Amino acid sequence: MFGLVAMLVGWGCSPHHQPTEVVATERFDVHIEAHFGELVDPESHQILQAATDADLRLHLALTPVRTFRDGSLGRIVSIESAALRVTEGGTDRSMPLTLAGRTAELRTFPNGEILDISWGLRLSGVGRYLDVFEVVFPAISPTPPSVDEGKEARRRIIWPFRNQTSLRWDNAVEATWTNQGVHGEGEQQAWRLQYAGPWELKGQTRNTPSPTYYVAEGKGAGTVDLEVASGRLLSHDFEWERTAVVSGARALQQTQAFVGTVERIR
Repeated sequence: MFGLVAMLVGWGCSPHHQPTEVVATERFDVHIEAHFGELVDPESHQILQAATDADLRLHLALTPVRTFRDGSLGRIVSIESAALRVTEGGTDRSMPLTLAGRTAELRTFPNGEILDISWGLRLSGVGRYLDVFEVVFPAISPTPPSVDEGKEARRRIIWPFRNQTSLRWDNAVEATWTNQGVHGEGEQQAWRLQYAGPWELKGQTRNTPSPTYYVAEGKGAGTVDLEVASGRLLSHDFEWERTAVVSGARALQQTQAFVGTVERIR
């Protein structure tokens, strides 16, 4: 087992414009390398879990399936294949996963801003671990703003993660975005936007007499390439890190770092 959470539960100088219409299924390859710092009991100073490195590879599909009254969209995230390797204490091993064939639903505005992640229980827990790697959701839907070339604009990258009514986390990266202009040639032309900002998480268990609280602070940075013609995501390279604290019967702290890439399959 690894991870604190898993252990405990246009053209030229025109602006980039956000997509506003539903498209057909898009497929992405996702690669995330993560480092989870050691867990130490604050009273006995016993090492509960050694520092762990993890390498997650996903092939997934994102399919719009419905439109809500407020104009937001329901998009099904289908995990078509998944592989995870973990290195702990000098030992490298493949972890069994039961992610392939599983789905969740992202409720987003047409620009990609995440409002809710439904059916997260299907992707979380032992053998699935997307509660540990919940950064995959903003990675595939980072929501850059419309901003002129060479200019800056602020927009938060947000995503909630919940386990039905028993648990909810709210994540936000207070991102400042910069439009770096158009890169590439021909059909490969893409707007390139870079972002950076502080990352904060707050959450707790619910419907329990002794709730567990989750807080984290850190930072996120990345580069997003968006197709010039449509504004759709082509790629996303990111580096995010945080220090997470879980408090309840006892408090535990862990550093977590995620370096990843998302590539749309053409």
